[in-house]
Amino acid sequence: MSGLAGIWAKHSYPELDFILDKMSSALSHRGPDGQKNIIDQNFALAFQQMRVTPEEAHETQPLMDPNGLYLAFDGRIDNRESLLNLCGLSQGLQISDAELVLHCYKKWDEEFASKLVGEYAFSLFDKKKQKLFLARDVVGIRPLYYYIDNKHLVFASEIKALLTHPQIPKEPSDEGLAEFMLSNTRQDTSITCFKNIFAVEPAHMLIFESNSFRKKQYWDFDTQKTISFSNFEEYSQAFFDLYKKSVKRRMRSSYPIAVTVSGGLDSSTIFALAQLEGKNAIFGISFYQKDNPRADETAFLLELEKKYVAPIHRIEVSALAGIVQDANKVLYQAEVPSLDYTWQLTQKIFEAAKNNGARTLISGHWGDQLLFPQAYLVDLAKKFSYLKVKKHLGEFNQWYIGDKTDFLNKVFIKSLLRSYTPTPLVSPLRKLSKLIRGSPRDFLIFTKNFRHWQHPILYPWEKMSFASEHARETYSEIRKKHTLMSLDWNNKISTYFQIDQSFPMLDRDILDFIMAIPGEMINWGGVPRALLRNAMKNILPSGITNRKWKGDMTYPASEGLDKDMPLIINQLSHNTEIARQGFVNAQRLTKLMKQVKVLSRTPGYTPPWGVTELYALELWLRQYFEEKK
Repeated sequence: MSGLAGIWAKHSYPELDFILDKMSSALSHRGPDGQKNIIDQNFALAFQQMRVTPEEAHETQPLMDPNGLYLAFDGRIDNRESLLNLCGLSQGLQISDAELVLHCYKKWDEEFASKLVGEYAFSLFDKKKQKLFLARDVVGIRPLYYYIDNKHLVFASEIKALLTHPQIPKEPSDEGLAEFMLSNTRQDTSITCFKNIFAVEPAHMLIFESNSFRKKQYWDFDTQKTISFSNFEEYSQAFFDLYKKSVKRRMRSSYPIAVTVSGGLDSSTIFALAQLEGKNAIFGISFYQKDNPRADETAFLLELEKKYVAPIHRIEVSALAGIVQDANKVLYQAEVPSLDYTWQLTQKIFEAAKNNGARTLISGHWGDQLLFPQAYLVDLAKKFSYLKVKKHLGEFNQWYIGDKTDFLNKVFIKSLLRSYTPTPLVSPLRKLSKLIRGSPRDFLIFTKNFRHWQHPILYPWEKMSFASEHARETYSEIRKKHTLMSLDWNNKISTYFQIDQSFPMLDRDILDFIMAIPGEMINWGGVPRALLRNAMKNILPSGITNRKWKGDMTYPASEGLDKDMPLIINQLSHNTEIARQGFVNAQRLTKLMKQVKVLSRTPGYTPPWGVTELYALELWLRQYFEEKK
């Protein structure tokens, strides 16, 4: 995963080379294979390179074309064969993905981004046309940010590179922080936690010319698309083929492939498919906790090791929980006020992958969110299939117990009522609901000025038309801001260890398929994740395909939080940045900390959810803005 940074100024620019060097240095962790700068009059471009695919083994970026094109490309193109053919190039041509992108631009001009499938972020400058393109892949796996004023455009893979520029103000964004900390905000994926620094949105291309700037959505999922097969087995086979292809795409590497393996359905599927692909050395990484049967998945790992005669590296997690250790490092790298409850475990996983020669780590994340849908029950209800709805909810009870089943029932009722509510009434009804329910006590710790950013509104996908409620649910999961922020967080943390982390479930073709099929097929017969279980029945041990529970890591996380709580309370008890900068009410914060300090001595006490979030915000503000005192 490489890094890029650049400047396009309207007029002569003093110390352009010096500023570019500083920006590039801030991204040095992304460039284990070296860096290169290009300056052409008022345009400057830097690239920190990490080579992963065989085709880029001898490539040095930024690329310069004789026709006056400059390209910095961080990513991987998955439809290479198709593009080579469409561009009239030989199928055996070993050009890099970046070179292929240049060919696409020459052929399709502004429409070229819509032809690309993969994970990428890039800048392309056309000197002759005096036009600059910034683009990001359809899902938003690779980040790209920019700052623009009447003097210049500045862009980079990470915000920390922009903040080295002497003419970019360093200020927190109230709106961006509200979207991160609070619910019911605008879900504007271009807004960051830094004032006037914006993210290029997924599936968008920004087009800058001398005196103009346009934002263009170059691709989106067809929300009216439907896919139908004759029976469940055909859906399973189609899903298997797509998932296998997705894993293969992410294994196009000159290095060993690391796979996180918990013993669950998603990670075990990836490990098995990677083993079957057989072109790379596969290094499985798992974790366990002594004396915690709720997190012990050893039996499933042993089944996998036996089936594929492949050892899986294990990390013991008991002493690796907590959020305080290395908190400032995490916040600086992630660029948002969010900490990892198991950071030390995260660090051990990436270090193990790197120490075994891997540059790619494949993860099963987002399987839970996308392969256990519930909105399809609303689709069934609208077809008057109430008995089937009852059957599915009843079957869920066989797989989940206690509060989980009650929660699923409530989600169904709420979703059903929402589906029958006319769109113009949704926002007013949410406002009325807020007035009736009031604000949660913990929420009131924020100042009124900060809370005003929270207001019940329609989310973008609620105004769109979908073939089904299931399609709407899938689309919203992909497009909601929390997903994008999670992707950004994962990207920045993994690149700190010079690892390219990838998620097969977020492959564009898989998402398109899941959105277009009847949601009922995913939980066929009411069995959660039945589509995945059936599709992988021949490559996974039966113990894994039939398992009914997930490993529970809440105990070690809670244990680590208990250990860290005295320090967290101390940090939040006096002279806080969150109060000084007007995000929280100082008196209410003091009162809360006194209560938590007393109650934390009680065995089994769980601190309010917001305490750790306030701690992360406090450290983040100190990290980036404390010098403003």
